[in-house]
Amino acid sequence: MSEKLKELDSHFAFGENWQKYASLIDEGRIQTAENSISSLLKKLPGGGKLVGKTFLDIGCGSGLFSLAAARLGAKSVTAMDIDPISVETTRAVFKRFLPDAKPDVRQFSVFDLNPDVFGKFDVVYSWGVLHHTGDMRSAIRKAAEMIKDDGALVLALYRNTKCDKAWKIIKRTYSSMPAVLQKIIQCIYMCGFLIGRTLITGANPISYVKNYKKRSRGMSFANDAHDWLGGYPYETISLQEMKKLANDLNLVIQYKRHIDDQAPIGFFSSGCGEFVLTRH
Repeated sequence: MSEKLKELDSHFAFGENWQKYASLIDEGRIQTAENSISSLLKKLPGGGKLVGKTFLDIGCGSGLFSLAAARLGAKSVTAMDIDPISVETTRAVFKRFLPDAKPDVRQFSVFDLNPDVFGKFDVVYSWGVLHHTGDMRSAIRKAAEMIKDDGALVLALYRNTKCDKAWKIIKRTYSSMPAVLQKIIQCIYMCGFLIGRTLITGANPISYVKNYKKRSRGMSFANDAHDWLGGYPYETISLQEMKKLANDLNLVIQYKRHIDDQAPIGFFSSGCGEFVLTRH
């Protein structure tokens, strides 16, 4: 793993996008985020809750899910991100919605995580992050080192597609564009996505955008589009690869969603495989 991957300038500026999204956070989006975490933890043997447990959010972004974990009763919340704007945004979100909470929010690279320094956690959560680190498999290994023997690792990772090579070129190019050009490409992408979806499913595009936050964990369609287009570095993983990696790490996949052995075409996006893993 190159030391360069620990540096901010080797990654797309996700922090600016999350800072813009944070202005949209409201009670409805927070509750949606809480429901998302709770539904994932329920997949654990015997069901799972966060009350009294420790929570590590790797790549906290806007801070929405760290906030949700705190509101769900986590004993402690540690939120980290390589982008200082995301760190600042996460602190601001807590100050706005849960001012009495005392999360540990810091700028940090996943590759510098060490259980001897941080301790281990009941729940290690990293949603749509590790595939942007530049060395996804090493990042997953680092995240896995941080869970307790009876803890859980909760991940979302891009599925591999037939368009992966093309998307790497697009994302690398988009990341280096001026903001004005990015906005134009973003608008073209969103229009193409909605038209394609309408032609395939017959769904109402206005209704899709209006209800996007309900079906997408409280997220925003525009912010997610910018995130997708600029998300570089970019890596993907198949179910078979994930199973092998989990076995190598002595982990069991307790739950998986949105991933199968047949990789999607990936013309507009790859979608994420969702995983909840525990120790053997």
